[in-house]
Amino acid sequence: MDVSDLEALYRDLDELNSVCEAADDTYDEKNENNNDDLEQLKERFDGLSIKWLKETISEDGTLYQLVAFDTENESLDILQRKYALEAYDENLETYVEKAMDSANEIYSSLHNAFDEE
Repeated sequence: MDVSDLEALYRDLDELNSVCEAADDTYDEKNENNNDDLEQLKERFDGLSIKWLKETISEDGTLYQLVAFDTENESLDILQRKYALEAYDENLETYVEKAMDSANEIYSSLHNAFDEE
């Protein structure tokens, strides 16, 4: 799963929200069976936690942040920000490993935040 999948899912959920509105527009006073079916459909859609799912997959959501996280880029960023002055020649491997460990910790915390949610 990647960010584009989440964006597509978000758009699909927006459309799904409009199903109940569309169902309201199709009520037919002459066809009570159809109206009962529409009510059942609306109840099922109301039972879905679409709002929560949209929040989770939005850019500020825990799943989005987990999916969008790039451990390699984060490791390089940490290496440059924290260890640029110390990470040279014989020390490079040690600081690359430290940066990778830090990035993996961040990923783990993102995973735990999503898991808790």
